[in-house]
Amino acid sequence: MHKQGYGDFKYFVGISSLAQIATREDRVCVLNILGGESSEVTPVGHAWSGGNVVFGTSPGRSGQTLDTPAGPIPV
Repeated sequence: MHKQGYGDFKYFVGISSLAQIATREDRVCVLNILGGESSEVTPVGHAWSGGNVVFGTSPGRSGQTLDTPAGPIPV
């Protein structure tokens, strides 16, 4: 049987929920936004949050954008 939902963090890091880290109202910068995993995950999170990713960084790729359903994110 699979465990349902998510429990507390295994290690104490000062929070008990990811909701304490970021909400839809927060503005976010994504590091290495054009990297393999970030370039696939960021568009999904950006669309879900209503566009809270305001920019990203990626070494040597200044001036590019990452296209998402919620609009392009500048790098």
